[in-house]
Amino acid sequence: MNDAVPPKNHPGLAERAGEACAQVQHITDLLFKWGFSRLRVLGKEQHQCPPRESKILCRLKKIGRTSVKLLGDFGTSYLEKYEDLKARSRS
Repeated sequence: MNDAVPPKNHPGLAERAGEACAQVQHITDLLFKWGFSRLRVLGKEQHQCPPRESKILCRLKKIGRTSVKLLGDFGTSYLEKYEDLKARSRS
């Protein structure tokens, strides 16, 4: 017969693991928020084409900045709505 004792339940360990996951999620949210706001700022900066720079390169840089701004706007909008939905679910 197997008289093995079942392992003890460790609610303290489970709580600590849950809190650690929540902290990681919070830090991740903050990093994304910072990153998206930084992309918006970078996308808004105007680039003056120096006379020696080719027009194609200048246009590519403009497209890149527009894309970066679009991504920053998208991310910021997403995070604002996400925060709003989290606040509603708590109510």
